Amino acid sequence: MFAKRLSETIDKRKLSRYKIAQDTKITEATLSNYCNGKGKPNPSIVKQLADYLGVNYKWLLVGEEDSEILTDGDKIADSTSTYRARKKKYSKNDLSSIIEYFEDQIKTKDSIITNCFEALSTQMISIENKLDLLINANKLGKK
Repeated sequence: MFAKRLSETIDKRKLSRYKIAQDTKITEATLSNYCNGKGKPNPSIVKQLADYLGVNYKWLLVGEEDSEILTDGDKIADSTSTYRARKKKYSKNDLSSIIEYFEDQIKTKDSIITNCFEALSTQMISIENKLDLLINANKLGKK
């Protein structure tokens, strides 16, 4: 739903894709693809768009956090100079936080997958044991 949140935020800000493209150096075609769900940006682009639009990058990307589209009274990047000034506030620690967030997401998904495989393995062993019992019972019945 990244595309929907991105489009809604752009509409709420009354910004043109052309203006965003000029200010962020993301091509208008690429931005259109993101808005139409035809492309997925990398994390640094998500962070850049979130900063520009004045929303939390986690919310923009996956709908997490208690962020929503900011109201008109909130500070909004509406010019290249304002955007660049805000952009300079982010440090390597912020980028590390983004990387850590995605690593945590991967670990969580890996853990879920591992648990599913373990459950399937347990079920397979149980099925194999039942089949062995049936085969042995069938052999005994034929003798």
